[in-house]
Amino acid sequence: MPTNRVTIRLSAPWRRHLARLSKSRGKTTTDLIREALEKCYRLGKEPKHESCFDIAKRIGFIGCASGLPADASTNPEYLEGLGRE
Repeated sequence: MPTNRVTIRLSAPWRRHLARLSKSRGKTTTDLIREALEKCYRLGKEPKHESCFDIAKRIGFIGCASGLPADASTNPEYLEGLGRE
């Protein structure tokens, strides 16, 4: 695959860190940056968009309260007067 040159600016600490990694892993800084980009952004694959509900469910927030009715969010009986003073 043909490549194009891209220039980035790095702080001195990042440059030193990349130089150490490059030496310890036997790879060029270009290879290290390319690998990092490939891990973060899979070319041709859009990131998965999750709803707030999906995220809350995935991290275990949904269903974490104990001792509450299972239908607290859907039963109109529990919602009566909600939002009123």
